[in-house]
Amino acid sequence: MSMTKAGIIIVLLNLIVVATALFLGETPDEYFAEGALATYISFIQLALISVLCWFVFRIKRTAIWIVICAGFAFLALDEVIMIHEKIDMFIHWLFRMEETALTDRIDDLVILAYAAVGLGVLYRYRKEFYSLKKAAPALIAGVLFMGIMVAGDIISNRADILTDPLLRSWVSAMEDAFKLFAEGAFLFAAYYSYRMNKVSFPGKWQVV
Repeated sequence: MSMTKAGIIIVLLNLIVVATALFLGETPDEYFAEGALATYISFIQLALISVLCWFVFRIKRTAIWIVICAGFAFLALDEVIMIHEKIDMFIHWLFRMEETALTDRIDDLVILAYAAVGLGVLYRYRKEFYSLKKAAPALIAGVLFMGIMVAGDIISNRADILTDPLLRSWVSAMEDAFKLFAEGAFLFAAYYSYRMNKVSFPGKWQVV
């Protein structure tokens, strides 16, 4: 599949999912809630990214790709069993903290920590990606979408910042929509990385 077709498919599928969720929900965020439609689409995208990074690892045999593969596998698992929220609850339990407007957003800080680790790994092994510079726009878009997602989650987490229920529901829905868009951008970058490495290392292990 060409990169153009792959990009169009990823964009269209995510737009269709977002439009469908908004159309079917009694409230804008109903199908973006944990365990709803968007959760499983998110899981699929993260799992596909992990698989593509595994394919690249099988071609190049460099450790960074298995690290990225494991990272996205973890994020896919987090999506369905909510590890970051369990970390939030564990911190409250460990330090005997009473939940407040501030501490209720610890799970958002955990997500930011995930992002910081990911960006740190990419920077540390940046030479590995010099040959994949054309994937940079997708990666940058993914990071920007992820930033919007985290900001939306912080302000819609509870009714202390946004007090209007409908507005809060819309912001929550858009936060999850941008999460899907971020994953779609990373999925495109992962597919591009696989395609380019397949061309650069002919004869090595390949799938598609």
